[in-house]
Amino acid sequence: MISGLLLASRLPFCLFGVILFFVTHRYLVDFGLTNILSGVSLFLLFWGTLISFLAGKQAQGKQQGPYAEIFFIKASWHLLVFFGACLFLLYSALMGDQTTPETFLEKAALSAWLLCFILGLFIGLGVEYASSHAGKNQEAESAGVKRVAFLWAKMGTILAIITCINFAGVKLDKLWDLSYLKTAKPGESTLKMVTSLTEEVEVGIFYSRTNEVWPFINRYFVELAEVNENLIIRHLDKELHPLEAEDFKVSRNGHVVLKKGDKKEKIDVGTNIKRARTKIKKMDQLFQKAFLKLTEKKKVAYFTSGHGEMTWNKTSRQPKRSIRAVELLLKSQNFTLKYFGSKDGSFERVPDDASLVVIAGPSQNFLKEEITVLETYITSGGRLLILQDLSFEGEEDLVGVIKTEDNPLASMIAKFGIAYIKEYIADDRKFVTDSRTAIDKWFLYTNIFDSHESVANLSKYDDKAQVLFMQSGHFQITKNQQWKTSEVVRSLASSFADTNKSKSFDKTEKRKSYVLGVAAEKAGTAKNQPASKLVLFADATVMSDYVMRNPGNQLLLVDAVRWLTDTSNQSGTINSEEDVKIRHSREEDLFVFHGSIWGAPFLILLIGFLVNRKRK
Repeated sequence: MISGLLLASRLPFCLFGVILFFVTHRYLVDFGLTNILSGVSLFLLFWGTLISFLAGKQAQGKQQGPYAEIFFIKASWHLLVFFGACLFLLYSALMGDQTTPETFLEKAALSAWLLCFILGLFIGLGVEYASSHAGKNQEAESAGVKRVAFLWAKMGTILAIITCINFAGVKLDKLWDLSYLKTAKPGESTLKMVTSLTEEVEVGIFYSRTNEVWPFINRYFVELAEVNENLIIRHLDKELHPLEAEDFKVSRNGHVVLKKGDKKEKIDVGTNIKRARTKIKKMDQLFQKAFLKLTEKKKVAYFTSGHGEMTWNKTSRQPKRSIRAVELLLKSQNFTLKYFGSKDGSFERVPDDASLVVIAGPSQNFLKEEITVLETYITSGGRLLILQDLSFEGEEDLVGVIKTEDNPLASMIAKFGIAYIKEYIADDRKFVTDSRTAIDKWFLYTNIFDSHESVANLSKYDDKAQVLFMQSGHFQITKNQQWKTSEVVRSLASSFADTNKSKSFDKTEKRKSYVLGVAAEKAGTAKNQPASKLVLFADATVMSDYVMRNPGNQLLLVDAVRWLTDTSNQSGTINSEEDVKIRHSREEDLFVFHGSIWGAPFLILLIGFLVNRKRK
């Protein structure tokens, strides 16, 4: 005789058995209790089967056929879950210390336990709900329960298949990266460089035609070969072309070598697709760097020092005062970076090999003698990039126009019709969420760019590219007969000058678009003297490591430097699909793992269930 208490224990015992089984094999494997707890779990899972079957036989003996059928259906889903657990133990025994199933039996056991376990739980969910409304004893109606069991079995089968695919994908780590079809492609800037090539450059691609990496590399260079006949593409195999390999100084396949005369630049991509994946995604950057080294004269950028400027040295541990990213980006553009301080002749003259002088956020004033040297340089055809800084540690916080008599650098740029205003530009409507405090109102983003060549690509892609400014001042421009000045970057129209530093808009303040970037040019006065060029930004942090991960800030630097060094003909986008690494904690890894296997499929099916229910 099956009592009501035994019947009531059926479902809780089963659910507790499922949870205990899962916890045992997921978290308690290292505690030596796996066998004992697995046995307890299996007993609890089988308890539901036993009680349901005996209750069905009891109802059958009382001539309650439909009521008996309901219990037999319940017994079937309990049995499926029990068999799923048993098959999992078999699968674990077959796998041993392996992490990936290899033999057919291992793969079959994996599919079988997932299918039984998920299908049983899913059918049980529908059956238990339907049976609660199907009546009892002689009044019981089993047809509806059968129909529900069949429908939930179909949904459970779909879920089980999706789960198996997701589980296999996670365990086998299989990847079909269709993005390579897009990423291994020359960018606009590279195409311009190759188009302007006037001397022959050979490109030796050392790969076997059967290698899995070769199609991606070949796809990139096929388009380049059509741009300029002076770029000669040669497909070579080190084993089949030993003489060419010797000429290109290649010891194995997996290299792309650019050769011009006796000069060579090598790109080591590799022959293994897993190793080469990152290089393929960055192929446009790697090719451009090698091409510039081979075809262009080395440029030198001098960075002033001795005035608390931002630096790329490891001694600068503050991301907002470090310009390591600037160093790497300029080196990729064929620049050599050097310091220019008192011991380097800042009181005498700017070196003759200077392609560019950079003043990166000084925290101390220049001496008048140094400014005289810089002014002589810029007015006689020099190129100058100035990154102003509104606030930094140790500086007295002033507000308003910098007094030129107290600041020689401000005095110099005032002669060009440019005044730097030390007022924080804020925006309480559109700003970057960083610290989640009121100071974020000073963290601006903008996509308002002039059509000037110093921001050529930013203006072209202003619907996609945005530049970040952190605690920026602004500029005021006055007319100057000698200098042609352009306001190349402006803030959004919702911004305002936060004169009282309240980080909120007051009635005394005005919303408008403020000048954050300026480019100025003066024609050469002497014969054959190049034009003088100057670019200023109202925030030095715009080039700091803190924000240079933003593509818009990178493009801002590249555009400005290319205009200053008269290489705007090479200006354009550089294709790259290199992914930023996302690091997860152990808890986050578990969330991603289980979310991909169970959460996503279940959510899809739940939405489908709710939609269909609403229609009915």
